[in-house]
Amino acid sequence: MSILLEIACFSERGARLAAVSGADRIEFCQDYPSGGVTPELQATEALLEDYDIPVFVMVRPRPGEFVFSTEEVDRICTDISAFREIGVHGIVAGALTSNGKLDEVACKRMREAAGTLPFTFHRAFDTLSDPRESLEQLISWGFQRILTSGGAGNAIDNLDTLKEYVQQANDRIIILPGGGVRPDNLAPIIGTTGAKEVHSSALHQPDPFNSFCDPAMIRLMKEQLSATA
Repeated sequence: MSILLEIACFSERGARLAAVSGADRIEFCQDYPSGGVTPELQATEALLEDYDIPVFVMVRPRPGEFVFSTEEVDRICTDISAFREIGVHGIVAGALTSNGKLDEVACKRMREAAGTLPFTFHRAFDTLSDPRESLEQLISWGFQRILTSGGAGNAIDNLDTLKEYVQQANDRIIILPGGGVRPDNLAPIIGTTGAKEVHSSALHQPDPFNSFCDPAMIRLMKEQLSATA
């Protein structure tokens, strides 16, 4: 079985490039410099209409910390419901407390708003005070994936930690390595961690004014992943 390649896309144009370049799944958001916030509903709907590719939508109302007020959680849940109604294939979101723990109330509300859609807890996971305990909590709350670089820095910097997460998960939840994943480090990331999916923005030189994925890079990573199958 080949390893799945998810491409983070920060604009409708970028998502369309990824869709025709071999991406297996799109994580759709906007505002690359902030790390991604909730995309426009209309752009998401157009993407779903034009391409037969799974689209997971990041739902994050603003840049900055992942500690959200009750009003912000209300907005997140409303947005999740709206995206679910137009037919997205999954949700990417999450919430923390001010002391670096998972916000149980907020996370459960988000999970409920998503219904049966697959749910990825995003890289807020890398700022948790006890990620291994949190991994077990996310499993018990019905999350399907955790997007993580294994801690500070990029995935390639934290291979041992990512391997430990994959082993702890033991197929109960998918560990999705992300953060600086490129063709030149893809092999050691997959080979060391044992991950079955991988996440990349496929950007050569991150640039706030040019956040479109590189089709050639996507095709190269797909070739590399196919060779590992």
